[in-house]
Amino acid sequence: MAEPMVPLGEENFAVDAAKRARPGLVSYPLAVRIVINLKRAEMVSELRARPLLDLNLDAADNCLSESPQRAAKYQLAGSQREAIKSALADRAKLSEPLAIGEQVVRHMGR
Repeated sequence: MAEPMVPLGEENFAVDAAKRARPGLVSYPLAVRIVINLKRAEMVSELRARPLLDLNLDAADNCLSESPQRAAKYQLAGSQREAIKSALADRAKLSEPLAIGEQVVRHMGR
């Protein structure tokens, strides 16, 4: 069994007063990240898409097509496309509560 690591020496933490006096320089990277994240959030909120339940499965050009022209192009395998289409085929069933066994399977799969 390995021996525990023992510190070789102690060093007290101290805030550098010169750097602390210049808060703009210290917080600049954080401010940039905050602005970038806010811009991303604004961009995402501007994107408009119809809800998945409103998708017309019979349409030739939808996001589940193999090569859509105008719709969103998701990187889905053929089996994934078919699974989504089969789940959406019976939309009324999606609003029904799950049976106890199905709830267990869903929660254990997370």
